[in-house]
Amino acid sequence: MYKTVITFKNDISADVLQSLRETAEKAFDNRIGKAVNVSKNPYQCIFEGDEDMHCSLQHGNYLLHHTKGFLNFVEEWQWVDLEYPDESHCMLEAIAEIEMMRTR
Repeated sequence: MYKTVITFKNDISADVLQSLRETAEKAFDNRIGKAVNVSKNPYQCIFEGDEDMHCSLQHGNYLLHHTKGFLNFVEEWQWVDLEYPDESHCMLEAIAEIEMMRTR
């Protein structure tokens, strides 16, 4: 099983938070598949799925990474691989590495 866990900063207004959650939910309802946000915490989105959802989850991550301004409101963003925990990682660190490589 795979999970994407996005935690938003706790100082976000209710209307901005709602917009961010809707943006995330739209990203994970993509042309490859649909992962539902299973989090009950309003400041967190959790999208999960089995092997058949791997590509859809990755595509959702990609879409959010490229959504203008989205990262400004994210406190933490984790990719979790329950079968191979060594493959789990912080998406914010991965994105920072990608951006650093682009500027070289």
